[in-house]
Amino acid sequence: HLSIRRQRQMCIRDRVKSRLPTTNSPGERPWRTAKKELGELLEDELHPTTELLLKWTFKLFEPTANRKTGGKLRFKTIRDYVTDTADILAATLGSTCIWDLDEEEIHDLISDYLGQPGKAREKSHEHINRFFSDMHELEDLPLLRFSGGGTTLDSIDADVITNAEHQYAIKLLDAWHSQGQLTTAEQSALKQVSAYLNTASSTGTRRSELQFSKNKDLQENTHVLAIRYNRTRSLKTSAARRLLLLEKNQLAWLNALLDVDREWLFNDINRADLRFQALSLATEALRLACGNRRARIHRYRHTVATTALLEAMREDDILHRWRRTSQLSTQLGHTTLRTTVTHYTHSCLLYTSPSPRDLSTS
Repeated sequence: HLSIRRQRQMCIRDRVKSRLPTTNSPGERPWRTAKKELGELLEDELHPTTELLLKWTFKLFEPTANRKTGGKLRFKTIRDYVTDTADILAATLGSTCIWDLDEEEIHDLISDYLGQPGKAREKSHEHINRFFSDMHELEDLPLLRFSGGGTTLDSIDADVITNAEHQYAIKLLDAWHSQGQLTTAEQSALKQVSAYLNTASSTGTRRSELQFSKNKDLQENTHVLAIRYNRTRSLKTSAARRLLLLEKNQLAWLNALLDVDREWLFNDINRADLRFQALSLATEALRLACGNRRARIHRYRHTVATTALLEAMREDDILHRWRRTSQLSTQLGHTTLRTTVTHYTHSCLLYTSPSPRDLSTS
Protein backbone atom coordinates (compact mmCIF):
# COMPACT_ATOMS: atom_id res chain seq x y z
CA HIS A 1 0.00 0.00 0.00
CA LEU A 2 2.82 2.41 0.89
CA SER A 3 4.56 1.56 -2.36
CA ILE A 4 1.45 2.49 -4.33
CA ARG A 5 1.17 5.81 -2.47
CA ARG A 6 4.80 6.65 -3.22
CA GLN A 7 4.33 5.84 -6.88
CA ARG A 8 1.30 8.09 -7.04
CA GLN A 9 3.13 10.87 -5.27
CA MET A 10 6.11 10.72 -7.62
CA CYS A 11 3.92 10.96 -10.72
CA ILE A 12 1.92 13.99 -9.57
CA ARG A 13 3.36 16.16 -12.31
CA ASP A 14 2.75 13.69 -15.13
CA ARG A 15 -0.84 12.89 -14.09
CA VAL A 16 -1.88 16.52 -13.91
CA LYS A 17 0.27 17.79 -16.76
CA SER A 18 -1.02 15.17 -19.20
CA ARG A 19 -4.53 16.53 -18.75
CA LEU A 20 -3.68 20.15 -19.46
CA PRO A 21 -3.92 21.40 -23.05
CA THR A 22 -0.65 22.06 -24.83
CA THR A 23 -2.11 24.85 -26.94
CA ASN A 24 -1.99 28.45 -25.81
CA SER A 25 -5.30 29.22 -27.44
CA PRO A 26 -8.14 30.13 -25.07
CA GLY A 27 -10.56 28.07 -27.12
CA GLU A 28 -13.50 26.47 -25.35
CA ARG A 29 -12.90 22.90 -26.57
CA PRO A 30 -9.50 22.24 -24.93
CA TRP A 31 -10.74 24.15 -21.89
CA ARG A 32 -13.78 21.92 -21.41
CA THR A 33 -11.84 18.72 -22.19
CA ALA A 34 -9.13 19.47 -19.65
CA LYS A 35 -11.64 20.24 -16.89
CA LYS A 36 -13.56 17.05 -17.64
CA GLU A 37 -10.45 14.86 -17.49
CA LEU A 38 -9.22 16.56 -14.33
CA GLY A 39 -12.62 15.97 -12.75
CA GLU A 40 -12.44 12.27 -13.59
CA LEU A 41 -8.98 12.08 -12.04
CA LEU A 42 -10.25 13.80 -8.88
CA GLU A 43 -12.78 11.00 -8.40
CA ASP A 44 -9.96 8.46 -7.93
CA GLU A 45 -8.43 7.64 -4.55
CA LEU A 46 -5.57 10.11 -4.63
CA HIS A 47 -2.69 11.08 -2.40
CA PRO A 48 -3.79 14.22 -0.47
CA THR A 49 -1.10 16.36 -2.11
CA THR A 50 -2.23 15.27 -5.57
CA GLU A 51 -5.81 16.11 -4.66
CA LEU A 52 -4.77 19.59 -3.50
CA LEU A 53 -2.96 20.20 -6.78
CA LEU A 54 -5.99 19.14 -8.78
CA LYS A 55 -8.27 21.45 -6.81
CA TRP A 56 -5.79 24.25 -7.33
CA THR A 57 -5.73 23.54 -11.07
CA PHE A 58 -9.51 23.96 -11.15
CA LYS A 59 -9.12 27.33 -9.43
CA LEU A 60 -6.52 28.40 -12.00
CA PHE A 61 -9.08 27.58 -14.69
CA GLU A 62 -11.51 30.16 -13.31
CA PRO A 63 -12.38 33.04 -15.69
CA THR A 64 -10.90 35.61 -13.26
CA ALA A 65 -7.75 33.68 -12.24
CA ASN A 66 -5.41 36.22 -13.85
CA ARG A 67 -4.68 38.61 -10.99
CA LYS A 68 -3.20 41.26 -13.29
CA THR A 69 -5.97 41.52 -15.88
CA GLY A 70 -8.89 39.93 -14.07
CA GLY A 71 -9.39 37.51 -16.97
CA LYS A 72 -8.36 33.94 -17.78
CA LEU A 73 -4.87 32.53 -17.45
CA ARG A 74 -3.20 31.15 -20.55
CA PHE A 75 -2.87 27.37 -20.70
CA LYS A 76 0.92 27.59 -20.76
CA THR A 77 0.82 29.69 -17.60
CA ILE A 78 -1.40 27.13 -15.85
CA ARG A 79 0.94 24.33 -16.89
CA ASP A 80 3.94 26.23 -15.55
CA TYR A 81 2.20 26.96 -12.25
CA VAL A 82 1.09 23.37 -11.68
CA THR A 83 4.15 21.47 -12.91
CA ASP A 84 6.65 23.70 -11.10
CA THR A 85 4.70 23.54 -7.82
CA ALA A 86 4.26 19.77 -8.19
CA ASP A 87 8.01 19.35 -8.65
CA ILE A 88 8.70 21.37 -5.48
CA LEU A 89 6.15 19.46 -3.37
CA ALA A 90 7.27 16.05 -4.65
CA ALA A 91 10.94 16.87 -3.94
CA THR A 92 10.29 18.23 -0.44
CA LEU A 93 7.40 16.13 0.88
CA GLY A 94 7.95 12.81 -0.90
CA SER A 95 5.18 10.45 0.22
CA THR A 96 4.46 12.43 3.41
CA CYS A 97 0.97 13.87 3.68
CA ILE A 98 1.10 17.67 3.85
CA TRP A 99 -1.58 17.66 6.56
CA ASP A 100 0.76 15.67 8.85
CA LEU A 101 3.36 18.46 8.88
CA ASP A 102 3.58 21.59 10.97
CA GLU A 103 3.50 25.01 9.40
CA GLU A 104 7.15 25.57 10.32
CA GLU A 105 8.19 22.14 9.01
CA ILE A 106 6.65 22.82 5.60
CA HIS A 107 8.34 26.21 5.60
CA ASP A 108 11.74 24.69 6.42
CA LEU A 109 11.52 21.92 3.82
CA ILE A 110 10.52 24.18 0.95
CA SER A 111 12.88 26.99 1.99
CA ASP A 112 15.86 24.62 2.12
CA TYR A 113 14.95 23.22 -1.29
CA LEU A 114 14.54 26.63 -2.94
CA GLY A 115 17.81 27.77 -1.39
CA GLN A 116 19.83 25.01 -3.07
CA PRO A 117 21.75 26.10 -6.20
CA GLY A 118 20.03 25.06 -9.40
CA LYS A 119 16.81 23.91 -7.74
CA ALA A 120 14.60 26.98 -8.04
CA ARG A 121 13.46 28.09 -11.48
CA GLU A 122 12.93 31.66 -12.55
CA LYS A 123 9.40 31.93 -11.13
CA SER A 124 9.39 29.08 -8.59
CA HIS A 125 8.84 31.42 -5.65
CA GLU A 126 5.93 33.10 -7.40
CA HIS A 127 4.34 29.73 -8.23
CA ILE A 128 4.62 28.20 -4.77
CA ASN A 129 3.41 31.44 -3.15
CA ARG A 130 0.33 31.43 -5.40
CA PHE A 131 -0.36 27.80 -4.43
CA PHE A 132 -0.33 28.48 -0.68
CA SER A 133 -2.30 31.71 -1.12
CA ASP A 134 -5.08 30.04 -3.12
CA MET A 135 -5.22 26.85 -1.05
CA HIS A 136 -5.29 28.85 2.18
CA GLU A 137 -8.65 30.18 1.02
CA LEU A 138 -9.93 26.85 -0.34
CA GLU A 139 -8.55 24.25 2.08
CA ASP A 140 -7.19 26.29 5.01
CA LEU A 141 -3.56 25.43 4.25
CA PRO A 142 -1.03 27.60 6.10
CA LEU A 143 -0.52 30.96 4.44
CA LEU A 144 3.23 30.70 3.76
CA ARG A 145 5.36 33.08 1.73
CA PHE A 146 8.79 32.50 0.20
CA SER A 147 11.08 35.22 -1.15
CA GLY A 148 13.66 34.93 -3.89
CA GLY A 149 16.43 36.41 -1.81
CA GLY A 150 15.97 34.04 1.13
CA THR A 151 13.26 33.11 3.57
CA THR A 152 11.56 35.06 6.25
CA LEU A 153 9.92 34.02 9.50
CA ASP A 154 7.32 36.74 9.06
CA SER A 155 5.34 34.38 6.83
CA ILE A 156 4.68 31.96 9.69
CA ASP A 157 1.60 32.46 11.81
CA ALA A 158 3.12 32.30 15.29
CA ASP A 159 0.26 33.92 17.21
CA VAL A 160 -0.81 32.38 20.50
CA ILE A 161 -4.20 31.68 22.06
CA THR A 162 -4.71 33.17 25.50
CA ASN A 163 -6.42 31.24 28.28
CA ALA A 164 -9.41 33.59 28.13
CA GLU A 165 -9.78 32.98 24.38
CA HIS A 166 -9.51 29.24 24.91
CA GLN A 167 -12.15 29.23 27.65
CA TYR A 168 -14.49 31.31 25.50
CA ALA A 169 -14.11 28.84 22.60
CA ILE A 170 -14.95 25.96 24.96
CA LYS A 171 -18.06 27.82 26.16
CA LEU A 172 -19.16 28.30 22.55
CA LEU A 173 -18.80 24.57 21.87
CA ASP A 174 -20.73 23.79 25.07
CA ALA A 175 -23.52 26.13 23.97
CA TRP A 176 -23.71 24.47 20.56
CA HIS A 177 -23.68 21.06 22.28
CA SER A 178 -26.79 21.96 24.30
CA GLN A 179 -28.89 22.69 21.21
CA GLY A 180 -31.83 20.31 21.05
CA GLN A 181 -31.82 19.66 17.29
CA LEU A 182 -28.51 17.79 17.35
CA THR A 183 -28.34 14.02 17.10
CA THR A 184 -26.67 11.92 19.78
CA ALA A 185 -23.63 11.36 17.54
CA GLU A 186 -23.31 15.10 16.86
CA GLN A 187 -23.53 15.93 20.56
CA SER A 188 -20.86 13.32 21.27
CA ALA A 189 -18.64 14.82 18.57
CA LEU A 190 -18.91 18.29 20.13
CA LYS A 191 -18.09 16.87 23.56
CA GLN A 192 -15.05 15.12 22.12
CA VAL A 193 -13.84 18.20 20.27
CA SER A 194 -13.91 20.16 23.55
CA ALA A 195 -11.69 17.49 25.12
CA TYR A 196 -9.53 17.66 21.99
CA LEU A 197 -8.98 21.42 22.37
CA ASN A 198 -8.26 21.09 26.09
CA THR A 199 -5.63 18.43 25.38
CA ALA A 200 -4.09 20.35 22.47
CA SER A 201 -3.85 23.50 24.58
CA SER A 202 -1.74 21.72 27.19
CA THR A 203 0.36 19.29 25.11
CA GLY A 204 1.01 21.18 21.85
CA THR A 205 0.50 18.06 19.71
CA ARG A 206 0.10 18.22 15.97
CA ARG A 207 -3.46 18.03 14.68
CA SER A 208 -3.23 14.54 13.17
CA GLU A 209 -1.28 13.14 16.13
CA LEU A 210 -4.16 13.78 18.50
CA GLN A 211 -7.00 13.36 16.02
CA PHE A 212 -6.05 9.76 15.16
CA SER A 213 -4.98 8.55 18.60
CA LYS A 214 -6.25 5.10 19.56
CA ASN A 215 -7.62 3.95 22.89
CA LYS A 216 -4.56 1.76 23.42
CA ASP A 217 -2.31 4.84 23.03
CA LEU A 218 -3.59 6.16 26.36
CA GLN A 219 -1.93 4.38 29.28
CA GLU A 220 -3.92 5.24 32.39
CA ASN A 221 -1.63 3.65 34.95
CA THR A 222 1.40 5.66 33.83
CA HIS A 223 -0.44 8.85 32.74
CA VAL A 224 1.17 8.58 29.30
CA LEU A 225 -0.19 9.25 25.80
CA ALA A 226 1.83 7.45 23.13
CA ILE A 227 2.29 9.20 19.79
CA ARG A 228 3.16 6.44 17.33
CA TYR A 229 2.54 5.27 13.80
CA ASN A 230 -0.73 3.57 12.86
CA ARG A 231 -2.49 2.77 9.59
CA THR A 232 -4.21 6.18 9.52
CA ARG A 233 -1.61 8.43 11.13
CA SER A 234 1.82 8.69 9.53
CA LEU A 235 4.78 10.23 11.35
CA LYS A 236 7.24 12.42 9.48
CA THR A 237 10.37 11.47 11.44
CA SER A 238 11.44 9.12 14.20
CA ALA A 239 11.46 12.11 16.59
CA ALA A 240 7.68 12.42 16.21
CA ARG A 241 7.31 9.00 17.86
CA ARG A 242 7.27 9.89 21.54
CA LEU A 243 5.54 9.56 24.92
CA LEU A 244 3.69 12.52 26.45
CA LEU A 245 3.34 12.62 30.24
CA LEU A 246 -0.12 13.94 31.09
CA GLU A 247 -1.22 15.90 34.15
CA LYS A 248 -4.21 14.67 36.16
CA ASN A 249 -6.65 17.10 34.55
CA GLN A 250 -5.40 16.19 31.06
CA LEU A 251 -5.83 12.51 31.83
CA ALA A 252 -9.36 13.14 33.14
CA TRP A 253 -10.40 14.77 29.82
CA LEU A 254 -9.22 11.75 27.86
CA ASN A 255 -10.44 9.11 30.31
CA ALA A 256 -13.97 10.41 29.79
CA LEU A 257 -13.69 9.43 26.12
CA LEU A 258 -12.52 5.85 26.62
CA ASP A 259 -14.88 3.25 25.21
CA VAL A 260 -13.91 -0.42 24.97
CA ASP A 261 -16.16 -0.83 21.93
CA ARG A 262 -14.32 1.83 19.93
CA GLU A 263 -10.89 1.79 18.35
CA TRP A 264 -10.23 5.54 18.30
CA LEU A 265 -9.97 7.90 21.25
CA PHE A 266 -11.80 10.67 19.33
CA ASN A 267 -14.04 8.32 17.41
CA ASP A 268 -16.99 10.66 16.73
CA ILE A 269 -14.80 13.55 15.54
CA ASN A 270 -13.81 11.51 12.49
CA ARG A 271 -17.29 10.28 11.57
CA ALA A 272 -18.37 11.01 8.00
CA ASP A 273 -22.13 10.81 8.64
CA LEU A 274 -22.37 14.04 10.67
CA ARG A 275 -23.93 17.20 9.27
CA PHE A 276 -20.77 19.12 10.15
CA GLN A 277 -17.05 18.55 10.55
CA ALA A 278 -16.26 18.71 14.26
CA LEU A 279 -12.74 20.10 13.92
CA SER A 280 -13.92 22.74 11.45
CA LEU A 281 -16.51 23.79 14.02
CA ALA A 282 -13.73 23.97 16.63
CA THR A 283 -11.74 26.23 14.30
CA GLU A 284 -14.77 28.47 13.88
CA ALA A 285 -15.18 28.68 17.67
CA LEU A 286 -11.53 29.74 17.99
CA ARG A 287 -11.95 32.39 15.30
CA LEU A 288 -14.96 33.84 17.10
CA ALA A 289 -13.17 33.71 20.46
CA CYS A 290 -10.00 35.35 19.12
CA GLY A 291 -11.76 37.83 16.84
CA ASN A 292 -9.39 36.76 14.09
CA ARG A 293 -10.35 34.83 10.96
CA ARG A 294 -6.83 33.38 10.72
CA ALA A 295 -7.02 31.64 14.11
CA ARG A 296 -6.46 27.88 13.84
CA ILE A 297 -6.05 24.87 16.11
CA HIS A 298 -2.32 24.85 15.23
CA ARG A 299 -1.88 28.02 17.32
CA TYR A 300 -2.14 25.89 20.46
CA ARG A 301 1.19 24.37 19.46
CA HIS A 302 2.75 27.83 19.26
CA THR A 303 1.14 28.75 22.59
CA VAL A 304 2.65 25.76 24.40
CA ALA A 305 6.07 26.32 22.82
CA THR A 306 6.17 30.07 23.44
CA THR A 307 5.09 29.70 27.08
CA ALA A 308 7.71 26.99 27.74
CA LEU A 309 10.47 29.01 26.06
CA LEU A 310 9.60 32.11 28.05
CA GLU A 311 10.04 30.09 31.23
CA ALA A 312 13.32 28.65 29.95
CA MET A 313 14.70 32.08 29.04
CA ARG A 314 14.04 33.30 32.57
CA GLU A 315 16.43 30.68 33.98
CA ASP A 316 19.67 32.22 35.26
CA ASP A 317 21.72 29.10 34.60
CA ILE A 318 22.49 28.58 30.91
CA LEU A 319 22.53 24.82 31.42
CA HIS A 320 19.02 24.93 32.85
CA ARG A 321 17.88 26.93 29.82
CA TRP A 322 19.39 24.35 27.51
CA ARG A 323 17.82 21.46 29.41
CA ARG A 324 14.31 22.97 29.36
CA THR A 325 14.60 23.85 25.69
CA SER A 326 15.71 20.31 24.89
CA GLN A 327 12.76 18.91 26.82
CA LEU A 328 10.42 21.17 24.85
CA SER A 329 11.92 20.06 21.55
CA THR A 330 11.33 16.44 22.53
CA GLN A 331 7.77 17.16 23.64
CA LEU A 332 6.96 18.84 20.31
CA GLY A 333 8.52 15.98 18.33
CA HIS A 334 11.13 18.12 16.55
CA THR A 335 14.14 16.36 15.06
CA THR A 336 16.57 19.09 16.08
CA LEU A 337 16.71 22.07 18.41
CA ARG A 338 17.14 24.26 15.33
CA THR A 339 13.45 23.97 14.43
CA THR A 340 12.33 24.71 17.98
CA VAL A 341 14.61 27.70 18.51
CA THR A 342 14.25 29.19 15.02
CA HIS A 343 10.47 29.24 14.98
CA TYR A 344 9.61 30.08 18.58
CA THR A 345 12.33 32.23 20.16
CA HIS A 346 11.55 35.14 17.82
CA SER A 347 8.08 35.28 19.43
CA CYS A 348 9.60 35.25 22.93
CA LEU A 349 11.79 38.26 22.15
CA LEU A 350 8.63 40.36 22.04
CA TYR A 351 8.06 39.66 25.73
CA THR A 352 11.58 39.52 27.13
CA SER A 353 14.68 41.71 27.11
CA PRO A 354 18.25 40.67 27.93
CA SER A 355 19.64 41.49 31.33
CA PRO A 356 22.88 43.52 31.66
CA ARG A 357 24.67 40.32 32.67
CA ASP A 358 23.49 38.59 29.48
CA LEU A 359 24.69 41.51 27.38
CA SER A 360 28.10 41.55 29.05
CA THR A 361 28.40 37.79 28.59
CA SER A 362 27.54 38.15 24.90
